[in-house]
Parts: sequence; structure tokens; C-alpha cells
Amino acid sequence: MELLEISSVARSSEFAYTFENIVLRRQRRIQARPGASSLLSFVNRRVPDESVKPDPESEQLILKGISGKFRSGRLTAILGPSGSGKSSLLNVLSGFRKAEGTIKLNSDELSGSKLRKAVSYTEQEVSLWLNLTVEESLKYAIEFQLPPAIANSSKKILIQELIETLGLERCRNTLGKNLSGGEYKRLAMAIDLLASPQVMLLDEPTTGLDVVATNQVVVQMRNLAQEGRIVACVIHQPSSGILRMFDDVFLITRGNCLYNGPLDQLIPRFSEFGLECPLSHSPADFALEMASSESNDRIKQMIESQRTLATVKDNIFNKITVNNTGDHERLSTWSQFALLTKRNFLCTWRDTTQIKVKTAINIMVGLLIGTVYYDMGGNAAKIISNTSIFHIILHNILFTTIGPAAVVFPLESAAFIREYRSNSYGLFSYFLSKIIVEIPLLLTNITILVSVIYILTAQPLELSRALGFWSISVLFGWISEMWGLIFGCFFKVQTTAFVAGIFSVPVMLFSGCFLTISQVPLVLQSLTYLSFERYAFEGYLHVIYGMGREDLDCPEIFCYFKKLSKYLKAIEMPVIGLQYDFLGLIVWVSVMTGLFYFSLKRRVSMMNK
Repeated sequence: MELLEISSVARSSEFAYTFENIVLRRQRRIQARPGASSLLSFVNRRVPDESVKPDPESEQLILKGISGKFRSGRLTAILGPSGSGKSSLLNVLSGFRKAEGTIKLNSDELSGSKLRKAVSYTEQEVSLWLNLTVEESLKYAIEFQLPPAIANSSKKILIQELIETLGLERCRNTLGKNLSGGEYKRLAMAIDLLASPQVMLLDEPTTGLDVVATNQVVVQMRNLAQEGRIVACVIHQPSSGILRMFDDVFLITRGNCLYNGPLDQLIPRFSEFGLECPLSHSPADFALEMASSESNDRIKQMIESQRTLATVKDNIFNKITVNNTGDHERLSTWSQFALLTKRNFLCTWRDTTQIKVKTAINIMVGLLIGTVYYDMGGNAAKIISNTSIFHIILHNILFTTIGPAAVVFPLESAAFIREYRSNSYGLFSYFLSKIIVEIPLLLTNITILVSVIYILTAQPLELSRALGFWSISVLFGWISEMWGLIFGCFFKVQTTAFVAGIFSVPVMLFSGCFLTISQVPLVLQSLTYLSFERYAFEGYLHVIYGMGREDLDCPEIFCYFKKLSKYLKAIEMPVIGLQYDFLGLIVWVSVMTGLFYFSLKRRVSMMNK
């Protein structure tokens, strides 16, 4: 079957990836975008500067009418000094950065999602599922990207072929988090190959690798190019040995193309303009040195000459017909959900550190609180201290739930966005799966914490009260979980704790835990209804001190709050009925869950701008 052959790119006819007069204006923030591309040409690409008002006289350009060509069957090295526009060029060519002009795959003009589906783009920082083995990563990627009608035996053959092609035999059963840098990059390339791309773009795939790993990655890229694909990658200061493994060079200087052609013609090209390479210099070092020249008339002449050469069209490319696979039948939403849920449960279960740490923390905190407040639940003389237990439980749930969710999710979401951009599955399927997977661990942790504290502190052992107390804790924990995931969608790990602390202040301040509702300034009292902690705290008071509970025991001569009604009147709570506290929590659960979905959607849309 054609679709299952990863080396099925036709070799009978040459095709090229060409681009002309790309212009990219500087923006406030530029992010690398993964995508997919086979044979691409782009003309007069321009991207407006969003940080400054358009001004023809002072606008800053990242790419200045750049043009070039990448040929099939040849491995192209994209060279240039830092800040010259290498990554920006790949962003444009992969379709994840908007620019003015035209991009073509042979003679077909491409843009937007159509372009992203045609290009395979591996970013410098690749995010994969760290708790899956190499073979499992390929297995799930195949399930998502290939038509469901393909037999399992064919899929197994494809997995084996990918593993052999990318040299991953020795690590096929190794978890992603235990892979070396080179193996990790090759696994990402293997996953990208599932779409059978004719054009593969890679942004510094050898960065951070040693000489051996770098050589392995470049060899694999060369093999892929020799199968008939266009493979182009940004490479940072390659050695002479590594550079000789490339067929072509695309040299960028300050947003202009300085040279685009065969490697063996690079130095002669400089010689044509009187720029001789010293014997002590390697071709790469000399090219980068020339590209870094701030003001050199001969370099300017080379740029203009290259711009003129790029306008010459080869008729052969107008005759090429590229055999694209196009869109294929995807799994249904529910099939995607089932597969995602299975994978996410597997990843969560293998994250033993997180499970053990969360369980241990809840047991230790429960035992500590239970020991300090031991047997206070039925003691009228200690009712105020007993009520403080509710504050501690709520705040422990709040911070131990927000923290891990906000820290872990940014790492997971990077892998999700990479797959989502490759059209592996839908946003709603992932959202549902994420919700389902979070529930068991949340229920387990809250049940451990609440059970230990509830029993040791001698709260009323009545099923309705215990179940009500547990239910309120679970609803509050779910709200906190969604809150942490929302933070994880927008903030970096370093700022999450700071932001979470700030947002938690009004939630706690207007909860009724630290001051009564009447003590809140009148103009702010309505805000107490916006604090989801208020509904949880008030619900605790209902199920522990309300619902017709008899007066507490008084082991001392006199207990002022022996009558529960007197105590509840003193703290001016509860104000509303238990059913309304549950309703308030359920509304907050719905709101925060919905906000998490729209936060995911917003993050994806922000990354695609």
C-alpha cells in the first residue's frame, strides 16, 4: 500500500522547494511553529511588524526579499550567524508564520493549514511523551495519523521499518525520558515520517549533541534525502567533516540570501567577488565570517547577484507532478478519545514519582493534622479549633492540587500541541481524555487526606455527613485542579507559583474563613459569592454542625458554644442552605472546566498566529 511505504517518494523526477523575495518584518514575539511541507516556493513574503506602527522609512525587516531553492534527493544545510533569520525562514516555509508573498509546492500555491499539512517541521526543542517507549510512541502516532482501515500487521511492519530506518533498534523499548539527545531527535524524525513528507525542515537538530550523536543524526537525514525527499536543516557551526555530508548550502546574512547552491561551489562563488578563503579556514567558518560582515561592498554585490539568480525559473519544475497523499480518513472523535485516554492513563501510571509523592504528602499531612487536632470533633470546648481544620484541609487541597497541575501540564501541553498541529486528533478529544485521566488520582488523594483527618479528629461517623464532607472536598479539589491547568496553559513554570499565590488571596479573603461576611466592607460583600472556597467552607459547616446534629459534649465546667446553633450564629454562617452550597460548587466546576477547554483552544490559536 502506497501510504505505508515511508520511502515511497518518487525518484524518477526531480522536484524542488523554492522561495522568492521573502520579506518578514520584525514582530514583538516570534515562535517556531511545527508543520509539514514537501515542495515549496514563496514569493514576496512579508510579515507586518506588530510591535511598531508601519513606517516605510523605519520598519525593521527580518527577511528581506529572500529567495532560494532546495532540491529533492539532496541534503541542504542552512547556515548563518545568530539573528540572521534562519529560524524565521523555517517558520514561514512551514506555514506557521504569516508573511506576504507566495509559497508554492511545484506550481500549486499553498498557504495556511494546507501548507502546514504539506510540510514536516521539527523544531529545535522537540516535545514528546516521555513515559512512552520508542515503539509505543510510534504505535500511537501511527494509530492517530494513518487510516483506521489499515491492518495491524501492516502497522507493525511500518513501525519496524521506521525503527530500522532511523537506527532506533537498540532503544526501541526505552522510555522517552531515558533516551539520549540523538535518539530523541531521531524518534521525532521517525514520527514526522509517518505523514510521508516530501519536504522535511529541521531547526538545529544537532544542537546539544556530541560528535558521535551529531554524525548519526546527519547520516539519517542524508539517507532520507537520498530516498528522494527534500531535507533542509539549520545547523550551527558545523565541522568540516559534518559539512561535507551535505550536498547544498543555503547561506543567510541579515535576512538576505548570500549563497544557495552546491557545497563544492561555495568557495568558488566567494572567489568570483574577490573573497578568498584562507587555507587555515574551513568553508563553514569562512562562510559564517563573511556572512557576519557588517559593511562589505562585495558581500552586498553577492546578495544582489544571488537575488538576480533566484529569479531565473527552471522549466523542469513546471512539468513535475507531485503525488501527495492528501487528507485521509481520521479516527472518529470517540475513537480518538478512547485511544488518548488509554495512552494518558499509561503515561500517568508510569509517572511513579508523582504518584508516590502525592500519596505520601497526603498521608503525612493527614496524620500530622489528625495528631495535632486529635479527638476534637465532638468537644464543645475546642469547637473553634475544630473549625480551623476546615481551613487547613481546603488550603492544603488548593495548593497541593494547583501546584502539580500548573507545573506538569506545560510540559505535557507542548507534546499535545505538536500532535494537534500535525492533525493527529481533535482538541475536544484531548480535552475529554485529560479530564477523565485526572479524576482517579484526584479522588485517591482527596480520599486519603479526608479519611485520615476525619477519623483521627473524631468528626461525626454518620454516612450522610462523611459522604457530604468528602463530596465537598472532591468538588473543591476539581475546581483547584482546573485552575492549575488553566495557569499551565498561559504561564511558564517559573511564574506559576507567583501568579497562583496572587489569585488565591481574594479566594481565601472572601471565603468567610478568616472574617465573617458582615465584617467585609459592604461594597465588597457581593464578592463573597464569587469565592468558591466560601461554598466549600460553608458546606463543611452544614454537614458537620448542621443537619439536626445534637449539642456537643462539654468535658469542662462550662462551654460557651455547647449549643451548635449559638456557635453558628456567632460566626454568622451558614448564610445559605446546603443545597445552594453544592449548587455553587457545581457551577464553579462547570465554569472552570469550560475555561480550561477555552484556555486550551486559546493557547493553540496563539501558537498558530
